[in-house]
Amino acid sequence: MKKINFLAKNTCYISKTSKIGKNCTIYPSVVIIDSTIGDNVTVQSGTIIKDNSIIEDNCFIGSSVLIRNQSTIEKNSVIGHGSEIKSSIIGSNSTIAHKNFIGDSIIGKNVNFGFGSCTANYDFKKINKTVVGDNVKIGCNTVIVAPSNIGDNSIIGACSKVTGDIEKDSLFKIDFQRKIKKVRKE
Repeated sequence: MKKINFLAKNTCYISKTSKIGKNCTIYPSVVIIDSTIGDNVTVQSGTIIKDNSIIEDNCFIGSSVLIRNQSTIEKNSVIGHGSEIKSSIIGSNSTIAHKNFIGDSIIGKNVNFGFGSCTANYDFKKINKTVVGDNVKIGCNTVIVAPSNIGDNSIIGACSKVTGDIEKDSLFKIDFQRKIKKVRKE
């Protein structure tokens, strides 16, 4: 027997072409259009999943998330509050923390994106792809300018700007901390 736990079903819109698996919890004000949700998935309030996107089993989708353009969130992954996933694949066991934009990207398994990071996919001429390998950790407020490839097992420090390829097993950090001006003593 299929059990879907709607916390406020009358506030949600689920299109007839969408499929929701067993043991899912759907919070208020969720919209799911032409998409598939696996088993044991939680979708929090205000989230929109559309455009033939797929959420695999055992995922947690935070509040106010937008998943669109045939994106796939593979099993056991977490998408944090206020994030947007566009035309991307998020590998299994990955965490995309809150307030991230992941566009036109292939993200590997066991990847962790810190708060406020993005894959900058558009250069005012065309949309470019980002590829992030497996077991990569990306610090908060990092921008990855596509086209970029980040190798497996790499760590990207917080507030970095990646503008090209990073080899596997690398530690990458750009340190912008510098003294601008000495403050006058009184």
